[in-house]
Amino acid sequence: MNSGRARQVAALKAAAARKARNSREAAEKGFLEVHRSGRSVTFAAVSRAAGVSTAYLRSQKDLAAAIVLLRGDSSLRQVVQPICQAHCVEIDEIPADLNEFLPSDPQKLSGLVRDLGTLLEAARWKLKQLADVP
Repeated sequence: MNSGRARQVAALKAAAARKARNSREAAEKGFLEVHRSGRSVTFAAVSRAAGVSTAYLRSQKDLAAAIVLLRGDSSLRQVVQPICQAHCVEIDEIPADLNEFLPSDPQKLSGLVRDLGTLLEAARWKLKQLADVP
């Protein structure tokens, strides 16, 4: 009886893993479809193209970051500029010693770290996509 239960649990775990893998693959495919088509990259558009929920897309930090960054112009300078401006930093004035421009206010520093983390997640996702291209 116990071995039957163990097989059921193993089968359920395998099915859940397949579903997670299929959802992730569909989300990545949907994202690329929307991005390559030239349409606006939004959670709703990617959700429709992928057949997954927007909640699922938001739970995938790298994809969510890429969607947020590509909602506008995807030029790196244009993505980084608003982040720097929001934290009163000019891109051309960033010194070699980062301590010279990092805000001393913990809340402002936390916001900067959060925004840069979002940018980093999107960059990681893009690198993965580029590495997977034959």
